[in-house]
Amino acid sequence: MSERSFDTDQTRARIQAAKDDIAGKLLNIPAWGGVDLLVRSPRGQLRDRIMAAIAAGAAVGDKAQVALAVLSLRMDIIIACTFDPHTQETVFADEDREWLADKDPTVLDRLFYAALDLGGISETGAREVEGNSESTPSDSTTSC
Repeated sequence: MSERSFDTDQTRARIQAAKDDIAGKLLNIPAWGGVDLLVRSPRGQLRDRIMAAIAAGAAVGDKAQVALAVLSLRMDIIIACTFDPHTQETVFADEDREWLADKDPTVLDRLFYAALDLGGISETGAREVEGNSESTPSDSTTSC
């Protein structure tokens, strides 16, 4: 095995072993009894779906299409990116979708935009696409 291959294998192993590579934000939700939730960046296929939705709308120059496409993924993003900070397990499951969608929309927006921001999709950009320039309070960002 060449020196380069050995180094590459070591590098790959270190990356694979990294446990704290997904950024997260700890949010306290007073409307839900003061529960603390950990929001993490969307990963893998979900982030790819978000980026594809944005690219499709951008390709035709239609901000409304981008907004609708991203918002159609809203519950997927909230379910996949919201964790219990103590157990590191997801809080919601697909079967929670219906009742979760009926919860306070400002709380759902907070979770949604935090996940987008952590995924490198700026909250400001997402809100501009929707035509809503309002922002949410900043929260502490941590590496999870």
